[in-house]
Amino acid sequence: MRQDRQYLEKHGAQWRVQMKVPEKLRPIVGKARLVLPLHTDSLANANRDKHKHIAAFKAQLAQAEAELRRKGGQPASPLMEDALQWREAIQADDDEGHAKHALEYRYEEVQRSDGPEKAGEFAQVALGLATPSARW
Repeated sequence: MRQDRQYLEKHGAQWRVQMKVPEKLRPIVGKARLVLPLHTDSLANANRDKHKHIAAFKAQLAQAEAELRRKGGQPASPLMEDALQWREAIQADDDEGHAKHALEYRYEEVQRSDGPEKAGEFAQVALGLATPSARW
């Protein structure tokens, strides 16, 4: 019997539960995906345990949706979306840090096009050191 892999992904020898964050909620949540390790190599155990985390993810997204409505539903800027995509790439990066190295070049581009202040905010969000601000 084939096991359900919805919301699950294999990471090394372990399973983790993951859920995509809708684009409009990414500035509030601060991530493109919600991910949590399940600390098991068994797909059956992962399927058993994933449901409580999915419920928590959905509650977090519902809370972000409510916050978005309170703020008037303003969409994120393309620069903020770019920073969030860099954050996801860095989190998924290998041990050699290729994404962080590539981020240095992107930082320089943003600095030239948008100035040092925006470039600094961009880097902070991309590195996961700051939450995207609504003023972007």
